[in-house]
Amino acid sequence: MQLQRSSLLIPGLFALLLVHAPAEAQSFGSATWIRQAWISGDRFIPMDITVGPHKEVFVTGVLSEDEDAWFEASADSADVRMLDTPHDGGGFLVRYDGETGNLGFVKPGSVLIVEPPSIVSLYTRGHSVAVVDGRLFHGEGLGPNEHSRTGSAMVTVRDLEGSVQYRIGPRERTTLGWSIFMQGIRFDAQGNLYLAGTYTDTLYFSPDVVLAPSRRFHHHTWDVFVASYAPDGMVRWAHHVEGGTGDLWISNGWYGRAAFDVDAAGNMVLGAVANGVPPPPFSAAEDGVVLAYYSSSDGALQRIQTLNDLGISYKPTFSTLRNHMGPIYRVFASDYVPYPDQIRRDKSGNMYVLWRKATIDDWGINSLTVSDTTLHHREEAYMRVLTKFDAQGTLLWARKLDNHYVLYPGGLEVAENGHVYVWGNFWGRYVEFEGVRLTQDEAEGYDGFVAHYDESGHLVRALHLETTGDGDHFVEALAIGTSGDVYVGGRFGTDRAILGADTLYAQGRGNLFVAKYGATSLSSEPSVEVPSGAIKVSNYPNPFRQGATIEYRVPTPGHVRLTVYDVLGRELAVLVDERQSAGSHSAKLDASSWPSGVYLYRLEVGNQVATGRLVRHK
Repeated sequence: MQLQRSSLLIPGLFALLLVHAPAEAQSFGSATWIRQAWISGDRFIPMDITVGPHKEVFVTGVLSEDEDAWFEASADSADVRMLDTPHDGGGFLVRYDGETGNLGFVKPGSVLIVEPPSIVSLYTRGHSVAVVDGRLFHGEGLGPNEHSRTGSAMVTVRDLEGSVQYRIGPRERTTLGWSIFMQGIRFDAQGNLYLAGTYTDTLYFSPDVVLAPSRRFHHHTWDVFVASYAPDGMVRWAHHVEGGTGDLWISNGWYGRAAFDVDAAGNMVLGAVANGVPPPPFSAAEDGVVLAYYSSSDGALQRIQTLNDLGISYKPTFSTLRNHMGPIYRVFASDYVPYPDQIRRDKSGNMYVLWRKATIDDWGINSLTVSDTTLHHREEAYMRVLTKFDAQGTLLWARKLDNHYVLYPGGLEVAENGHVYVWGNFWGRYVEFEGVRLTQDEAEGYDGFVAHYDESGHLVRALHLETTGDGDHFVEALAIGTSGDVYVGGRFGTDRAILGADTLYAQGRGNLFVAKYGATSLSSEPSVEVPSGAIKVSNYPNPFRQGATIEYRVPTPGHVRLTVYDVLGRELAVLVDERQSAGSHSAKLDASSWPSGVYLYRLEVGNQVATGRLVRHK
């Protein structure tokens, strides 16, 4: 389907579309190149993509057991290479040339895949890939290590040609059985490696760095670990996050998801939810949801932020859940409280959090309050809200991802220019981003999507992976190159798939694709929605303490309206609403009673519009 602009605007959050919103979101257009791969089995899943220093594109993932895989080597579809898969199934690592899409190498992973690939993809980001200082770090966080059938959070370090140099990572003592799940790998500016994950039995990082679990394996609880390795592969520190009497998970469900990130200085932020009594360091969070911050030097817990600290509340409240459910309330509470599903930090210290909250069918309520604006979900499904906070924790903007039935965001990434990409899958009639709706036909199965926002939270473009028959179509991975190019990885079923402006044809039961798209031509700065130079506007001082002055130039006589909004799109002040002569004008804003934060202003002169941003610091 083509992108559809919905005419429905919800008061509050979507009112911000009125402020500095592009008139229409772009489509991604045709891909620069697309490469496919296929197997005769039905599970062929790309799980991560990264871009090297010379635009090498590395893709890793998992596939069904005992199935040979075939990869297109170039634009000539007859030129293919085969990967001989181990009997028990396994991972794979592929390199493409980022400019041409030509295949460089295909290599099997280093661990066996005991769990079905679909389970691995759903509950872990263990298969990760990153390039740092000319070395390729291939995370393979689920499977036996090279010496015994115990769980291991293995990271295989290779050169850029794929040759193995060494392996690092902890191992468990228990015979493998869905016991350890690594949630991804991160790096700081010094090249230190960071891991976070879940485990059930004792973890051995080195002879003198050992983590014991809070309970025995047969209780089926999953503890959380955070750890760091130096560039030479030596473990720096490792910590057991869980404590007390409950289960602390990185995110939702038994295994958790990749809800952590590291800034350039090596400070880690971890999103967590406790289903039992929160451990003492997190006792301030009644509902058990925290963002926990750890130092780079020794991994010590520095501070936590609760939902209340972040200005986030919800209905029904946690106390309502507790009173309604009685003594078993904590078993179910994490299904109904909002919690961080994905976290990213940019080079300026801004933090992006994708929140998830379930519908409460019994009460017919699913609402989330960000700052003091309440968002309501229209359908009986999970609610997803994307938020951006500055380095001091001030909310900059929030966006709701609207959908009819099921929406599974698979990832979140931030580009150098502050643009944000969210990708994943949906099932139902539609998914909607800032008024742009992707619709699904009546075919049975999931569709995939990519949503691209600018640094102010406005939708720039959207990509739709459409189902054309029975079967599921998933967008599983995404990477952003240094020049802004975007690489998208996904899979589809046995018929064909429509990927934006391109059509993909199945070669086997399980089909994988990697596609490259160019950077958007839209500016990353707040822009005027009319031809350049028609009206001009500026403001000072910025940041300001008590008040600010907004100066503007009117090209021809006419009606002028100058309005100030908060980041949720609510009108706070009308500074000008009158007919004015051509020439230079100014208006004073008195914000002495307003809280610190970001504010937006909108200047309308006839049918022309310009916008800007103000920041108040007390």
